[in-house]
Amino acid sequence: MSFSDKKRLCRLLLPLLCLALLCSCTGTTVGEAPELLEPKGVSMDTVQVEKGAICNIDTYEGLVLPLVHELSFAEGGTVTDVAVCAGSHVKQGDLLARLDVSYVEKQLQSQKDYLSYLEKTEAITERELEIKISLAEQEKSDLRSAGAAASAIQSKDVEIRSLQNTLQETKSLYALDHEALLITVETMEQQVADSYLYAPCDGTVVTCNAKDGGYALENMSVIWLAEDSEMLISTDYISTAVLTAADRIYATVGGQQVEIAHQNMDRAEYLSKSSSGSKVSSSFTITDAKGSTVENGMSAVVFVISDTVEDALIVPTAAVRNDGNTYYVYAIVDGMQVRRNIRRGICNDALVQILEGVEEGDVVYAGA
Repeated sequence: MSFSDKKRLCRLLLPLLCLALLCSCTGTTVGEAPELLEPKGVSMDTVQVEKGAICNIDTYEGLVLPLVHELSFAEGGTVTDVAVCAGSHVKQGDLLARLDVSYVEKQLQSQKDYLSYLEKTEAITERELEIKISLAEQEKSDLRSAGAAASAIQSKDVEIRSLQNTLQETKSLYALDHEALLITVETMEQQVADSYLYAPCDGTVVTCNAKDGGYALENMSVIWLAEDSEMLISTDYISTAVLTAADRIYATVGGQQVEIAHQNMDRAEYLSKSSSGSKVSSSFTITDAKGSTVENGMSAVVFVISDTVEDALIVPTAAVRNDGNTYYVYAIVDGMQVRRNIRRGICNDALVQILEGVEEGDVVYAGA
C-alpha cells in the first residue's frame, strides 16, 4: 500500500473513531436521537396601571449637632467679670460675663435720687397750693357772711381762680418732668440689665471670645453655648420656599425616623452670611426621636416631601420611555406590545404619575 493510500485511509477512519469515543462517553449509541427538553415559558415584565399615592422626594445629607446658642450683648462696651471659658458647664441663669457699666449705674442712682426729690417736692408744692385755695375759699365765704362789697368778693374769686390755675399748671409741669425722668431711669435700668449675660439653658460653653478688659461690639456673638437637652440636624442650605411648600419634612438618623422642625433664618441673617463668605446652612431641631438613640456627630438624611397626590394613576419609572419628543409606554393588548403616548404628572425615582394615555387596570411593559 502506497503512502498516499495510507493517508487517505486515516482520513476516513479518524471521524469514525471520534464518533465512537463520543458515544462511549455519553452512553448514546449511534443512530439514537437526542432527547429534547420541553421549552419553558418566559414571563414578560409587565405591571398593571393602578391608583395610589405619589410625591416628590428630595433628600439632603446632614449631621446631628448640639443646639448652639450664640450669645451677645445688646450694646457695646468693655467686658468684665468673665466667669466661663471653653468647656465650662453651666446651669440656666448662671452669670457668664458682663459689661462695665459702673458709670451708668452712678448716673442711674443720681436720676433715681432726683426722681425721689421731685416726687416729694411735687407733693409739698401741690399741698401748699391746695391749702391756699382752701383758705381763700373760706375767706370768700366769710366776706359773704359779713356782707362785704361785691368788689371784694369778686377780687377773692379772682385770687381763687389764679391759685387753681397755678395748681393745675404745677401738676402738668411735674407730670412732664416725672415722665421724662421715668423714661431716663427705665432706659438706664435696661442698659444695666443688658450688661449681664446669663446662660439661657443648661449646657457647655463651646467657644468664649469674651475677655476681661476686652471690648464687645453691639450684637456681636461672644459666647457660644451648646444646649444639653437639645440637638439639631444641619444640612446644606435649603431655600425657605422649598420648605414652605413641603407637605412633610422628616429625617432618618442611624436608620431610624425622627420628627424635625425647621429653624427659620430671616433674610437679613442669610444676606449677612452670604456676603461675608460664611457657609449658609439649614438647621432642623429634633422634636421627636421616637425612642431612638440620637447622639451628636451621627449622620442624618433630611427628607422633604412635596407635591403629594393621593389618588393618582401610577406606573414604575421603568415602564415610561422617551423618544426625544414624546413620553410613551407599551401597553399589552392581546399579548402584543402597543405603543401609547402619555402625559406625565409627578415623577420620582420609583414612580410616574400618568395624566393621559392609559387607564386604571391597563397592563404595560416594564422591562428593559
